[in-house]
Amino acid sequence: MADDKSAVAAGAQAAGGSGHRPGVEADLATIVEGIAAGERAALKDLYDRFGARLYGIAQRILRDHGLAEDALQDAFVKIWRNAGKYDRARGSALGWVVIIVRRAAFDLRPREPVAEPAEMAAMAAEQPEADMLDPGLARALAALPEMQRRALLLSYVYGMTHAELASAMGAPLGTVKSWVRRGAATLKEAIGGD
Repeated sequence: MADDKSAVAAGAQAAGGSGHRPGVEADLATIVEGIAAGERAALKDLYDRFGARLYGIAQRILRDHGLAEDALQDAFVKIWRNAGKYDRARGSALGWVVIIVRRAAFDLRPREPVAEPAEMAAMAAEQPEADMLDPGLARALAALPEMQRRALLLSYVYGMTHAELASAMGAPLGTVKSWVRRGAATLKEAIGGD
């Protein structure tokens, strides 16, 4: 455990730029494989290149600077411990890393609503960073009807419950549940899910 935290701390100490080059998936997969091999420099590289974006994901879910930092720290510990489980054949490295960050943020999310209804409604207009989405997923999302797309983004990017969605979108609870269910089914079909 102490070794895990020191590895994460080493990556965090040199947090500098977060430059991004097109086509980072292969590089990111190589970084994750380096982490799996116990290379602290690979963990530092992940933090340097993607830390700010990953923090942004946690911040959008938690709406709290301190909790978002804690979630990112927890996520990097989990990435360090579980990088050996990543398999290029099963999915993208970016998706794998983002899922870990989202789960860490949801684990720290307070049980009560994290935002006022007006703030939740404002979130609906925001879009996730395009370079953090798989291109196929981005196209499938863009093809969804507006309300389904908004409901899915609020649910999956910001972690809103169905009740929070109903409040933020000014729609009945059953309607919101239907938008999420139909949107998710359409996305699964569009991207070839099983």
